[in-house]
Amino acid sequence: METCELQEHKETVKDKIRHFKQNMKWKVESWLQKNAMSIIKWTEKDSNYIKHAKREFLALGYIPADILQEDGPNQWIQNNIIDLLAVLSTQGHSGGSIGYAVNAFKKLATFDTLTSIKCTDDEWNHVGRMMDGDHYQNNRLSSVFKKGKDGAPYYLNAIVFRGQNGYTFTGSSVLDSSGKTITSSQNIKLPFVPKTFYIDVIDTEWADKEETVEQEGGGWWTSKIKDVSQLDDVFEYYVKGK
Repeated sequence: METCELQEHKETVKDKIRHFKQNMKWKVESWLQKNAMSIIKWTEKDSNYIKHAKREFLALGYIPADILQEDGPNQWIQNNIIDLLAVLSTQGHSGGSIGYAVNAFKKLATFDTLTSIKCTDDEWNHVGRMMDGDHYQNNRLSSVFKKGKDGAPYYLNAIVFRGQNGYTFTGSSVLDSSGKTITSSQNIKLPFVPKTFYIDVIDTEWADKEETVEQEGGGWWTSKIKDVSQLDDVFEYYVKGK
């Protein structure tokens, strides 16, 4: 009993030491980042990037971040963008390289890919075992999955359905009177570059799930593909039959 209590005490001390180290590491890194950014912004304060950004924020109706009295979104967004532009300004881009740098940054900042998905073994992370087996997620494009190591990879957002009122959704929609459905996720062809197709559907709202009486506000919705020929382009790009 005494041994167990001693062991629990030692583990608690270890946890405290570990948490202290993590907290100190975070504080040091935050201090370094803040001061490094302050130096960069000071050295680049007269750059054309910064001047242009401040003019545009004013034109948009923003109060300049450095005179805002309260901390908030209007201040954060200006400071964050100016921080990025200050770093960009130090890199000495030419007219040719700036376009590539900005386009690549935009993609990477939104976790997009710079080249096609190959689905090689190193691109997969095991995300769990379910009733139907192991599931894997692509680590380069998080919306690509497969079931089992040798399963067919599929893209979650291959199809987005668009109702007659402009409302869009993912999931499934009825193809025809037989009740057959088609889903947003479709098996991909390799190498794969993500592409989403918008397919028009007719939405119907029913009084209940029995779908016997149409009723606005009923709360039970169904959708049916408006024009199945729109799917031709989908299956030129994706594997038909998913």
